[in-house]
Amino acid sequence: MADQLTQALIAAGQAGDKQAEKYLDDLQNQNFGELVRLLSQEIAGEGKNFTSRQMACLYIKNALAGQSIATQKEKHDRWKTLPAEIRGECKKNMMTAMRSSNPDLPHFVAVAAAEIAVIELPYKEWDDLVAILMENVTSSFDEKIKIASLECLGYVCDRIVDVEELVGTMPELDHTIVDRMLTTIVDAVQPGRPD
Repeated sequence: MADQLTQALIAAGQAGDKQAEKYLDDLQNQNFGELVRLLSQEIAGEGKNFTSRQMACLYIKNALAGQSIATQKEKHDRWKTLPAEIRGECKKNMMTAMRSSNPDLPHFVAVAAAEIAVIELPYKEWDDLVAILMENVTSSFDEKIKIASLECLGYVCDRIVDVEELVGTMPELDHTIVDRMLTTIVDAVQPGRPD
């Protein structure tokens, strides 16, 4: 199934293949949890094709982001009902992929990880996200990893505001999380900061 998924992601990404898109949609409708688990494994797989990894990121993002109140609630509820093991594996794979040796991938991972964070952070269910992103920014990682980590924090801030305006029923983010996010961003843009 993983090879078939890889091929479908590549076909959907390169040619907008309608059969490939239907295959992915059918997987999502049949077993959403298994699909996001496989997509996260695809994203974290260093030996995988870049297009399949990129499309897996975008597919996760689109599976979790809604444009209407009903759609957004439905997508968030679907994620929240997944077993903790699947959600945990997806989050772990996202953070592994954020440090990918492929310099173009971390940006796409940032987008997908931010969508997951919008659902998880208000419920205090992704405790180590900000610490990992902070480490990415302050350590000796490649510049693209640092930038993608900051992008992820920015996307989280933007999307939380968007979702709160759209849905209106999310719990407020814990102040310590907000403080750590802002500290990471401010620290990264200091004029004397190396890199």
